[in-house]
Amino acid sequence: MEAFYVIEGEITFFLGDQPGIRATAGSFAHIPGGAVHGFRIESETARYLILTTPRHGQFYRAITSLSRPGGLPPLESLTGSQIHEAAQEYGIEFAGHCLRRTDTRSDITLFDSTGLAIQDLAIAKAAFAKTSELDLATISL
Repeated sequence: MEAFYVIEGEITFFLGDQPGIRATAGSFAHIPGGAVHGFRIESETARYLILTTPRHGQFYRAITSLSRPGGLPPLESLTGSQIHEAAQEYGIEFAGHCLRRTDTRSDITLFDSTGLAIQDLAIAKAAFAKTSELDLATISL
């Protein structure tokens, strides 16, 4: 299970073989557990909050480099082999590629998130309820 709240920028979300859905700041997207999915940053930069399982959160931490002071990007990027190694360690299966804005293959991947726990459902349900309470924009995937 994953849920995304877009803070700023634009992100296209992909679920299964459905066409992507573009989300802007204030949008909320819920990805069911075990669903093949992916996302692509469309804007120059984007900030988003991810609600996910603890194990999937560990994967994200393993493939993320901290920004430098002042919000500057890290000096070094992770390599593809480091990302694939972390994916294997945390049970993430790369299932294919998303399409670029030019509709060609890119290095952005779809992945199959596995594992689902009752507390994750409760968190997602509470987050979704909060979006309605705050009258935030949502998208259905």
